[in-house]
Amino acid sequence: MKKYIVNGKALDNDMMQILAGYMSDDIREAVHRDLAPCSPDEFLSEYIKRDSEFEKILYSEFGIEETPGYNLPDLETIKTADDARQAAAIWQAEFNNQIYSWEDLVAIGEFWQGIAEKFDLLDEFYENGLC
Repeated sequence: MKKYIVNGKALDNDMMQILAGYMSDDIREAVHRDLAPCSPDEFLSEYIKRDSEFEKILYSEFGIEETPGYNLPDLETIKTADDARQAAAIWQAEFNNQIYSWEDLVAIGEFWQGIAEKFDLLDEFYENGLC
């Protein structure tokens, strides 16, 4: 599944509410019928398959970019600081098996920084090299 980054943070339900106003009602409703319940990333990936022009709007109007497959966790699964720690540990365990550019590492660091700020884990995540 594709992941999307908005100003260095993972796509969330609040941003999806804003994007819905720019989507075709028919396509949006069809994706909702076919996928719900699903994560914002799953929904947007499927929507773009059905309306490829929408991807241009994402970038030009909102600066939303598709990540090239960082294997980052869904924000929906991270509800507590312990969830964040566990997700970070799992991601770090697989980190050595991947090849990332400097640009990728910046985007990944921004993702983990957003998680760290949300759960007051900045010092811990900085210490562990996540952001």
